[in-house]
Amino acid sequence: MCILFAATYPEVIIGMGHSSLTSLGADYEANINVGSSQQLYSGQYTVPQAKNINPPGLDTGYWDWPKFATVFEWNGVNNLVFDAA
Repeated sequence: MCILFAATYPEVIIGMGHSSLTSLGADYEANINVGSSQQLYSGQYTVPQAKNINPPGLDTGYWDWPKFATVFEWNGVNNLVFDAA
């Protein structure tokens, strides 16, 4: 996934789930074999300008992901599968 600074994406979908698999395939849903996948966010998202990342000016800077609309709790046992589209 290529992310451009100061770009607005009309639809971003973030999902998470649990898996007991040791390697993942290209099909996100097929990788979730413990419980079911959970969509945490769906909507527009704007990546901030590079100068607005936190902390600014550092190679380790970051920006906030969209605020999840649903709570996800890792079960503490299985592998975590994260999907952002």
